[in-house]
Amino acid sequence: MASQASDCRDELSRSLQRNQGEAEAIVTSIHSGALGQNRARSFNTYLQKFGQSFGDYIDFMMGRKNSWTRHLHEERPRGRKKLHWVDMGAGELTAITQLLERGFEFRIQPYKDLDYTSLKTVYGHEKIKVTGVDVTPPSASKILDRLKSLGGRFILGSLETVGKKIKKADLITDSEGPLFYGVGKLSDDLKKKGGISIKSWGPDEVLSFYLKKLHRKGRIFIHSGVGGRRTQIQLPNGDLISLNDWILSLPMVSVQRTTIDSNSPGVMIRKIPETKPKIPKLELVETRNDRPPIRLYRQLSE
Repeated sequence: MASQASDCRDELSRSLQRNQGEAEAIVTSIHSGALGQNRARSFNTYLQKFGQSFGDYIDFMMGRKNSWTRHLHEERPRGRKKLHWVDMGAGELTAITQLLERGFEFRIQPYKDLDYTSLKTVYGHEKIKVTGVDVTPPSASKILDRLKSLGGRFILGSLETVGKKIKKADLITDSEGPLFYGVGKLSDDLKKKGGISIKSWGPDEVLSFYLKKLHRKGRIFIHSGVGGRRTQIQLPNGDLISLNDWILSLPMVSVQRTTIDSNSPGVMIRKIPETKPKIPKLELVETRNDRPPIRLYRQLSE
C-alpha cells in the first residue's frame, strides 16, 4: 500500500512539473497587471465567459420573456419579488453593480384595444438583489457605496468565516474565484489548539457549499481561467484528468458546457430533481502556490 501511494505521488508530481513552465508565464503576466484587470471584470465579460445560457438566465431573473426563457418562467418561484445573485470572488464588484444600474427595455402593450406596443425601462435593482463575496475589499470606498445605494450587499471574508452570512441564491457565479484559487479554512486540529494557520478548501468542498446555498431550481455558472486545466485530479482507477474535465464529469448534478473554449470553458451546474447532490471527496496531494495555484488532488470516492 505504501508503495502504491508513493507511485501515485510520483506520477502526480511529474504531471505538475509538465505544467510548471506554462504556469510561470501566466504568473509573469499576472504580476504585470493581469490580476488587477481580472478583479474589475465587467458584466459583458461575464456574458462572454459564461456564454449565452448566462444571458438567458439573467433575462429570466429580470422577468423578460422570449423564446429562450419561456420555459424558465414555468419554474419561477412564487412569493419572492426579487431573485438573488451571489457572485463569488466578486473583485471590484463591477459586474453586479453594472447589472443593478442597467436599464432593460421591455415591450409592453398598455391597453387591449391598442394594436401597438410601447417600451418600458426596468432597472436591474428593481428585479434582482445581489451579493458580492471576496477575501479583499474593493480598491475604493465609493465602489462599495455605489453597490449599497442600489440595494446590493458585499461580504468580506472567506467561506469558512462568512458562509453563514450568505443567503440562498437563484444564481451563483465563480469566474476564476474560490473554486479555482481555493479558500482559507482552519484545520480541525488547529481550531482545538486555538491556532490561526489555515489550510485550503478543495474544489469538492467549494462546490458542495455552492450547491447547499443554491435554491432547488437555481443555476451555478463557473469559468476556470487557466487554473482549471492545470490542476489535476487522480481518479480511483488511476487516470489523471484536469479539474475542468472533473467538473464536467460530476455525477448526481446536471453539468453543461456553455462556451466552446475547450481550455477554459464556461460551465452551468444545476440540481437534478428528486436527487440529493453529492460531490466526490478529494484529497490534496501537492500544491504550488502560484497565481493561479497549481494543485494535485486524489479522488477518494466515486
